[in-house]
Amino acid sequence: MLLSVFCVFHLFLTSTAAAASAFLSAAQSVTDCTSCLDFLGTLREIAREGTDPFIANLTSFCVSLHAEDPDVCTGIIAREGPILAHDLRQINTSGPTALRLCDALFGQCVDRPVRPFTVRFPKPAPAHPKVFTSRGRPTVRVVHISDVHIDRMYTVGAEANCTKSICCREFDDSPAVPTVPAGPNGNVRCDPPVTLADSMLAEVERLHPRFSRLTGDGTCARRISWAL
Repeated sequence: MLLSVFCVFHLFLTSTAAAASAFLSAAQSVTDCTSCLDFLGTLREIAREGTDPFIANLTSFCVSLHAEDPDVCTGIIAREGPILAHDLRQINTSGPTALRLCDALFGQCVDRPVRPFTVRFPKPAPAHPKVFTSRGRPTVRVVHISDVHIDRMYTVGAEANCTKSICCREFDDSPAVPTVPAGPNGNVRCDPPVTLADSMLAEVERLHPRFSRLTGDGTCARRISWAL
């Protein structure tokens, strides 16, 4: 699961830790659309103090509440925090963006109607569209690969049952003796190793040595977003 700072906010809301600041108190008081918009106002004021203080405060809350491991808190907030702080400084806490943000983060303001939008095409659809028929040519063979997420730092024998969203790597806080060692061909809690991708392509070649095209969709980036 791809990490984002929005996940951290959600964890703030559900945390049972004692409220140690106005920020945390405001987060825990979000119970409806109005209180959520008020909370966005609190975030906006913190962001207006500056990007560095915003990142420092948010990282401190993330670590103290054990929302994620310290390195994940530090990395993901350092990466996403400047963008979030910039947007919060500009946000209108009663506008449509704020309503949708409350919907995404806290499940509040969900009864707001969708704004209608008409897509204008450069010309109308043809009254009699062309009908394509087969000419009897050979069938095209296609291999479709989606969302490979290859991790070039996958380490066989590393902890596969870690406390992060992606495992099978040697992190600074990895245990000396893993409870679930990463296997040579991947693990469901990890991005796949290069060897698995190579094995898959070799099998494709064996089964269909004359395929015509290799296509792919989805994302291909590794999902350890806090350490990119």
